Amino acid sequence: MSKNKTWKPPGRSWEMDLLSLLFVAAALFLPYYFFTDVQSGDVTGILQEQQHVLWAIGIAVLSVMYLAVAGATNDLITPPFLHLLSPAIFATLAYFRTYVALKDTNQQTLLSGSPLQYALVIISVLLLSMVLARIQMARYLLRFRGIKWDIVCRSEYDRSYLQLIAQFRPLIYPPRVIRACPEGILVEGWFYLMPVPFEMFQSMTATPGIMHSANGRYLASTVHSLVRVELSDSTRPLFISPCNRAEFISYCAQHIPQRTGYGGRSGRTHTGTGSFPGGTARGTRAGTPPGMATPRGTAPGSPSRQSKET
Repeated sequence: MSKNKTWKPPGRSWEMDLLSLLFVAAALFLPYYFFTDVQSGDVTGILQEQQHVLWAIGIAVLSVMYLAVAGATNDLITPPFLHLLSPAIFATLAYFRTYVALKDTNQQTLLSGSPLQYALVIISVLLLSMVLARIQMARYLLRFRGIKWDIVCRSEYDRSYLQLIAQFRPLIYPPRVIRACPEGILVEGWFYLMPVPFEMFQSMTATPGIMHSANGRYLASTVHSLVRVELSDSTRPLFISPCNRAEFISYCAQHIPQRTGYGGRSGRTHTGTGSFPGGTARGTRAGTPPGMATPRGTAPGSPSRQSKET
């Protein structure tokens, strides 16, 4: 399998789409079935029927909006946040509409509309969504079966993880393992994957602690080994927490310049030493022998000002 196909974004989570559409169908047709099963020609029955039609239109519009927004989401993670939560949202709507239809038609039912039943519906569907996400994750892992990983970092959890939960994403996407090979890194959770090829890296820095003002994507388990990664196609940085941070940054620094070059912002991988991997000491330019700094205003290989005057 080619590298481009291996490291391309995971794509649409069709398992989540199918589950969401099943609950959309339940929210549309189950209430209609129970409502038409008991005919009522009075004013109350007519109002209930009109409310049912309005709810059906609203749910249909919401499902179309979900398909449009989810299709436009080009996320690197499996599954994206919207795909993961949408089945629980539509399942809650299906439960609510079915309960209301049965209540309006005075039919005997086990649905009570209690907060406990709503909680059971949400938790059950979330667990089912995670099972489907695990299936998608296993299918996507097949792309990397031929890769030999040079670094495998386990995610270590400590009390500082509570600080990361304030960023909300580590609560939904807790990390498990971070792998690295010459082509890129792979962040692996219990039910998700996030592949990031080195050609997308702009910079990588060790972060002393959590920055609440940083609007980033946190896939970390501790604040004591945070690494901030700037990506070329995202305005939000990625924060990860490899257990052996120094070794991880040193390894990645060897491969980032080979794929992004030395010009501009890309290719600059901060190592905390005041220089960049593959660069030279301050006051010199690349290609200049040590101890022979190029005079200001000239570049390596260009004639000096004195030679131009002569």
